[in-house]
Amino acid sequence: VASQLSAQLDVMVTSHLGLVHALCNPSLRPRHWEQISRIVGFAIEPDSAWTLSRAVELDVGKHVPNLQVISEAATKEHAIESVLDTMEEEWAPVKLELTPWRQTGTYVFASGGLAVMKDLVDDHFAKTRVMRNSPHVSPWAQRVADWERWLVSTAQILARWMRLQTAWTYLSPVFASKDMLRQMPTEGQLFRTVDDMWRRMMQTASEQQSALQVTRDPSLLDRLSDCCRKLEQVQKGLADYLETKRLAFPRFNFVSDGEMLEILVDMRDQVKVQIHLPRCFAGVHRLKQSKGDIASASSEVKSIGMISEHGEVVAFDSTVDGSDLFEGGAEEWFKEVEHAMVVAVRRAFFEALPQHESLNRVEWIAAFPLQAVIGAGAVLWTLDVIRAIASGTLGQLLKEQEQKLLVLAPLVRSEVPPAPRPTLEALILRRLHQRDVVGQLVDAGVHSEDDFDWFKQLRFTVEEHEATDFSGGDVARDVFVSIAFSRFQMEYEYYGNAPPLVLTSSTQRAYHVLSSASQLNHGGLVSGAVGSGKTAVVRDLAQTIAKMCMVVDCVEGFDTTMLLRFFKGAASGGIWCCFNDLDRVGGEVLSIMAQHVLAIQQALVRQMAHFEMDGATLRIKHCFITACIQPSGGGSQGGRPGLPDSLKALFRPVALNAPDLQVIAYAKLLSFGFEHAEVLSRKLACLFKVCADTILEQRIYHCGLHSVLAVLAATRRLRQTMPGEDEESVVLRAVLDREVPKLLPPDERKFHELVGHVFHDEGKHRAKHGGVRNGIKEHLQSSGLRKVEYLENKTLQVFEMTSFHCGLLTVGGPFGGKTTSISALAAVLANPSECGAECSAVKLVTLNPNALTAVELFGSFSGSAWTDGILTSLLRAFTQEPSPTSLWLHLDGEVAANWAEALCPLLDDRRRLAVGNGDVVAVPGELHVLLEAQDAAGMSPGILARCGVVHFSPEELGYMHLVEAWFESKCPKSLGKEEREDLMGILDCLLKPLMRLMSKRLLLELHSREHYLVQNVLAVLTVLLPASKDQEKDRRGNAVLNHNNLHAALISACVWGLGSLAADHATRKEFDQELRHLLPECTSHGVAGTVAESAPPEEGLCFDYIWDEKNSEWCSWLVLAAVADKPPHSAEVSRSHFYVQTLESAPCIHFALMSCAVLKPFAFCGPCGVGKTTYLREVRLHLDPARCRSINFSLSPLTTSLDIQDAIDELGERRQRDRYGPPDGLTCAIVIDDMHLPAVSGQALPQPLDLLRQFCSYGGWYDRADPSHPFKHMVDSFLLAAVGAPKGDEHVSTRMLRHMHLLGALPLESDRLTNLFSDILCTPMIGEHCVEAVEALAPKLAAAIVEVHDKLSVSLRPTPSTPHYGCSLHEAFRIL
Repeated sequence: VASQLSAQLDVMVTSHLGLVHALCNPSLRPRHWEQISRIVGFAIEPDSAWTLSRAVELDVGKHVPNLQVISEAATKEHAIESVLDTMEEEWAPVKLELTPWRQTGTYVFASGGLAVMKDLVDDHFAKTRVMRNSPHVSPWAQRVADWERWLVSTAQILARWMRLQTAWTYLSPVFASKDMLRQMPTEGQLFRTVDDMWRRMMQTASEQQSALQVTRDPSLLDRLSDCCRKLEQVQKGLADYLETKRLAFPRFNFVSDGEMLEILVDMRDQVKVQIHLPRCFAGVHRLKQSKGDIASASSEVKSIGMISEHGEVVAFDSTVDGSDLFEGGAEEWFKEVEHAMVVAVRRAFFEALPQHESLNRVEWIAAFPLQAVIGAGAVLWTLDVIRAIASGTLGQLLKEQEQKLLVLAPLVRSEVPPAPRPTLEALILRRLHQRDVVGQLVDAGVHSEDDFDWFKQLRFTVEEHEATDFSGGDVARDVFVSIAFSRFQMEYEYYGNAPPLVLTSSTQRAYHVLSSASQLNHGGLVSGAVGSGKTAVVRDLAQTIAKMCMVVDCVEGFDTTMLLRFFKGAASGGIWCCFNDLDRVGGEVLSIMAQHVLAIQQALVRQMAHFEMDGATLRIKHCFITACIQPSGGGSQGGRPGLPDSLKALFRPVALNAPDLQVIAYAKLLSFGFEHAEVLSRKLACLFKVCADTILEQRIYHCGLHSVLAVLAATRRLRQTMPGEDEESVVLRAVLDREVPKLLPPDERKFHELVGHVFHDEGKHRAKHGGVRNGIKEHLQSSGLRKVEYLENKTLQVFEMTSFHCGLLTVGGPFGGKTTSISALAAVLANPSECGAECSAVKLVTLNPNALTAVELFGSFSGSAWTDGILTSLLRAFTQEPSPTSLWLHLDGEVAANWAEALCPLLDDRRRLAVGNGDVVAVPGELHVLLEAQDAAGMSPGILARCGVVHFSPEELGYMHLVEAWFESKCPKSLGKEEREDLMGILDCLLKPLMRLMSKRLLLELHSREHYLVQNVLAVLTVLLPASKDQEKDRRGNAVLNHNNLHAALISACVWGLGSLAADHATRKEFDQELRHLLPECTSHGVAGTVAESAPPEEGLCFDYIWDEKNSEWCSWLVLAAVADKPPHSAEVSRSHFYVQTLESAPCIHFALMSCAVLKPFAFCGPCGVGKTTYLREVRLHLDPARCRSINFSLSPLTTSLDIQDAIDELGERRQRDRYGPPDGLTCAIVIDDMHLPAVSGQALPQPLDLLRQFCSYGGWYDRADPSHPFKHMVDSFLLAAVGAPKGDEHVSTRMLRHMHLLGALPLESDRLTNLFSDILCTPMIGEHCVEAVEALAPKLAAAIVEVHDKLSVSLRPTPSTPHYGCSLHEAFRIL
């Protein structure tokens, strides 16, 4: 029977298989059976009576080709139906993610909610188009067409809904103000209509929730489109309204749209409006109110004066009524403030002049604002010089000027109140310059006012002229400022009491060029190196004539719209406009700028009252356009292109030379009250010049103007705190505090020698800061770091630097203590009163800027609405913090040009950040920007000059603190004191000689090699030792915690934490010999008597064995692998993924799994072709999917950090308020293959690695989708990676690797590789019918493949002309 059945089956298989396949297809539908019936000539019904025998009898087989065509068509039609069903099923659970919007009572889409739906639409639309073009779509044509129309409609709905949400959220706060509704009734009515429709749509969406149900509303798209059109009209009307405000008050052109709307919305609240005063008035920080310094929101409060940023108060002649804010509009109130400012400054000028002689010096200085004192003094000095020239008594005047200086200097050393001190110092600076000018006149033998030596000087005179709005009567007296042939009427713009510029020959030459350019209606172009004072010269000249000067920082995204707005403000307001770093702007914008500058200059030359610009008629006042750029061809700033010739022709150029450091130091020291200012300034200038010539090997060293000014600022501060200290000691201490922290150890010794020669001192005068030092020491000790005086000193240096600089750069290799110092100091200063520090409480915010794009950092436009970036949001949030708080913005990442250049204004005295919408985020003085980098390779001189630098040396710190800290805080609690001392003694015996052997023979080029190796040993020791007392008690029955077990664990830690990173097998053999040689020495030293007994067996290498805790003996890795649980390998694993356990692979899998168990970041490292990717796959297969999820990435140069962040965020869920991770009870393995990449141009490291480093260092990242950008802490997640040995432009981040447990993987030796290939060839996966034939040939074939591979690896090495050569194990496995 069996034989007959088998024969019948063979006949069926050979004769009727095609017929069976055609007629037994489950995809056949009634329409297909009708087609089959027509072909065969009779009706066929697919029921139980229809059998193969009956089909054979009716000779249906002759129609098999035609039947197969119908069957294949049915299959493809069924596939289309299945895809349609699947797509509908995927949409069924999709819900609209809505969140309440502030206190409005309505909803908006949650961040990223529509993005998920959009991705689904795009995916389904691509599938639908493929189906629509299929020749088998006809049965489902209508359904496919309907589905495609719905997808198109849904895509349009999502796009319009997102656009509408952006516009509605932007306009909603604006029209929530009754004042705005009153001033814009038409637009307000339109917005109310849209607002009602929005609320109804969002209410319906929140009730229905289903995306399918909501989007299938046939009227939804039309309603959204109508709302978008209406809001476009509202936005256009709002833009026109803002333009009218700017025409009424030209200084509003320098205020962004967002700030303008804040002003208009908050018109009834003077406190909020005053925040924007510095954008319109250079020196006005806030107004003094009639009810105190803090204004009330009531309109009854009146402003009676203005207050500068440094606290100077100037009273108004008449009060400014707050009712103007909402009666005449915001522009009228700002005009009132401007009028009151000008009148007050003018009155102070002319009151100070006659009282100069009636009051004593201190009373006169304290009675008037700095600007009036300097101006009145300049007028009186000009009159004295004119009289002296006429009477020929210039020599006598020089003596009088010297005598006045001698009188002023002791006043600074006396107990002068804090308020007039800045005025006194500024007056000394100006008197010093005036004395020098008189001395030049004497040397030149000037006898007439027309002599050019006098004619070229700044001259201040009071003259009568026709009255203006700010002076009563028909004839008015005003101050005029002359320099050479240029003459300016003082305009009494208030500039506060900031210290003036020290005038040198270079700045005077710039004054001549700029003033003549302004007089002739040209522009001014100031070029100079970093630290030459380009912007300061322009601002100081404007301050000299009390003219409003607006400095515009050119940033990425600077476009023609912003440019046009600034030009309108400058031309209609008569304002000087200085474009800083104009050479950063694109060429197309500069070409348009040339046209606008030319139009303004031609209108001024023709003395027109009005002119046309961009279709608008503007009134024009005398203005001056200047620009500051780097010198031509200066590659220090990343090779900036120069300005186009069409623009250069409109500017008069002037180049600033390197400033005279001695002149500046002398003037500053004299203004600080130093008696020996001349001698000390010579010493300072000499010291910096010698340093520049002898120890400028490092990029972080900067000996220019910024460094000198920082030392002088420190000198001023020390002088005030130590008035009785010797002057030279004060200067010396300032030099040491400022310069020593940035020096490398060899250069520090050389610097102290130079200091000793210049100052005749050993240079040991350093600040004590006892309370802060004790706080730092206690905090470090609580972290397990004991006896690290170097780290304490460096942390104290960071503290001192924050006193001198807004920007601080900590630089040095990994394991130098940079992050530890910053976090420790921030923790100590979180409660400064406890340690006696005179500073505000510190709030530390950390960000890795290289993990983000420039747009994500600073912001971008979304349609017409601006969205702040993460960095901008952090700064804005800080401006709203209470004043006692000090923000430390910690930018932990290599400094890259794509974001660092924009921070220059934030790092200098201006402390502000310009963003792409024209807004300027002005940050209070409590901000400190802390840059942390490994080296200064990518830093521009502008960054280095503006930052205080502290260099951290891992070599000076050493590595023993890592061992001590591990035993102090990370060592398993199950180890007692005796066992810890035992292990520390063995480590001390083994580490140094083993690291000396391995130091230059590692798989990877690592900075701070010893620290990496020690940390790696401790990482292995952590996973090998029992972790708790409970484990100790459970295992004592198996003698786990005896000395042999501990010593074996320590030996294994040295083998796999240190020896596994050997560059080749020869080094591993040397390591084995050295280790076996050292173990008896440890015993002979009496550290532990049983160390030698725990040594691995003599046969083979120590790398071949693992300690079996259960049996307390060494066993081969293959034995351990044989008894270990196997991953779910089965027949479904393809031959190319077949895995054979070897002595090399077993330890890799074992230690990776142990690190995964404790969530420790782990990485395989080794050359290409050793099997790292296979190891990653095997580890993933061993992980229990019920406990651990994995997400896999194979990095490439095109991978972005956003790709990784989005994928991980999608897998995780919210745990607590700011904590995210996999579902509760699970862990997440982030598997990264090829974690070595070419660095992207303009960036120090590949962007994804910086994101992962931020995750390893700080436990998370910032939410990019949420406009508030909160920090998301990722919990229960760990990193599992494979790192190749980098070649060419590939890069391995050593700062990234410091967080990981590294395990080296080497290529198999030839004999082991032959055995591996032979085993693979003999596996049953090839097929049972050929095993015997292959088994005989397998060893020979495997040996042949290995021999060919070895020869090609030697003979075909890659060269520059043949980079594609190279024979890795990948090629051998392909042959296999």
